[in-house]
Amino acid sequence: MALAETTFSAGGASALQTVGHTYSPLKGLMQKLGSVFCFAIMCVCIKLLGQRYPTHEIIFFRSTVSLLFILPFIAYVGWKHARPHKFKAHLVRSSIGLFAMYMTFTAVGALPFAIFTTIQFTVPLFVAALAVFVLKERLSSLQWGALILGFIGVLLVVKPTGHFPIAIALVGLFASCLGAVVCITIKQMTKTETSLSILLTYNMTCFLITAVASLVSFRVPTTGDFIILLICSVSGMMGQALMTLCTRYAPISLLSILEYTSLVWALFYGWFFWGEYPTLITLTGAAMIIFCGLYIARNKNVA
Repeated sequence: MALAETTFSAGGASALQTVGHTYSPLKGLMQKLGSVFCFAIMCVCIKLLGQRYPTHEIIFFRSTVSLLFILPFIAYVGWKHARPHKFKAHLVRSSIGLFAMYMTFTAVGALPFAIFTTIQFTVPLFVAALAVFVLKERLSSLQWGALILGFIGVLLVVKPTGHFPIAIALVGLFASCLGAVVCITIKQMTKTETSLSILLTYNMTCFLITAVASLVSFRVPTTGDFIILLICSVSGMMGQALMTLCTRYAPISLLSILEYTSLVWALFYGWFFWGEYPTLITLTGAAMIIFCGLYIARNKNVA
């Protein structure tokens, strides 16, 4: 309930219709925490579904549920608040986002939950590296050293152990890289586009493409699985909305720090649902990634 109020209250509705940035770090950080929590719930649902359903079908359900909320909201506030101004930017963001989500869903279904979450911690590292080229940010020699050390930590986490295919871990790592691209793209787009237009074009793109794929391959879910798919879709929609909103209020470098709070949820859900316990090497790699990410973000403001 609190998350819904954060997103769709009067203030949240206004923010969805707003173009530009407003510096309000506390609001941005709270929305980011909500986004991390929602995405953790979504990933749990995907893993609970296992590999019983094709990835495109799960994305289809998620985008359909999202549109069932977004379209009535647009009808209420008016089309002018959802009209895209830079169609090419929306197309690029939506295409990359769909590809990233497909790979993320594939990875979370096949990897131990803590391993998957730790790989996702590389998003801030990729953001820092990409910001140098895209946003013209500068990293000191120590920050570059931390970046390299962080990716060494990744090697500790994804090294071949026989418990999961290394190829799946690389899929998750590439998904993190694309997730960083999406973060920077959204940050740039919110200067001219409303959050509502970004959410609309993204979910519409996902819906249209996965609808075609579902015509070829579709499995009717059981009642229990339908409930899980519904929870997955709603939590994913809320996480996406909160992630888009929070970039208006705080720098990406500050927001990315809160990605690491997902480790708490990963350890708890991994133990509660699947009896998973991370190894010392995994925790060491995670600690290296977190430390390096925090060091790079320190005193660094991505505009």
